[in-house]
Amino acid sequence: MRQPLDAKRDGDGPARPALEGDVAHPPCARSGVAAFRRMGVKVEILERTGQMVLAAHRTPVGARLTAVTVETVSLDPPNRMGFRLLRGAAPHVVETFTFDEIADGTRLTYTGELGTDLWRLGQA
Repeated sequence: MRQPLDAKRDGDGPARPALEGDVAHPPCARSGVAAFRRMGVKVEILERTGQMVLAAHRTPVGARLTAVTVETVSLDPPNRMGFRLLRGAAPHVVETFTFDEIADGTRLTYTGELGTDLWRLGQA
């Protein structure tokens, strides 16, 4: 079962040049990875091609358990960032963040789709 996630809009974001720098600038991307690591999340870049990255996230969830999430991240700076779950807790997740220039800054729009299998209930 697939269900669209509600679109969210935020028109009070930073001016567009700041977003361009944050999305397109590699040191900013690395600092984002550092923030994940401080939270205990281990991020491994599996492959990088053009505007797309394949990444694995390892998050401790118990004494000796680790959750592994694998996703593609596609970048189209300064307009769009997209995420597609390949392996994780849900069978299907697609998310997109778009940045649109408006008169007084940047509008951030989030759209997403979450698919669930209802675990045992979803099995035939």
